[in-house]
Amino acid sequence: MSAPALIEFIVKLDHEIAHLIRQVARFQRQIFSKKSERRLEVCPSGYQAP
Repeated sequence: MSAPALIEFIVKLDHEIAHLIRQVARFQRQIFSKKSERRLEVCPSGYQAP
């Protein structure tokens, strides 16, 4: 591979890595954010509804 082809390949990989990092951050927010936590409602009798 020539030097310009390697540079182009590295730039392409760098863009792909940046894209994947953004995706992982978005998935982490979806999975681990406070809004994603399921809250169980407690009935007055103390029994938790499924």
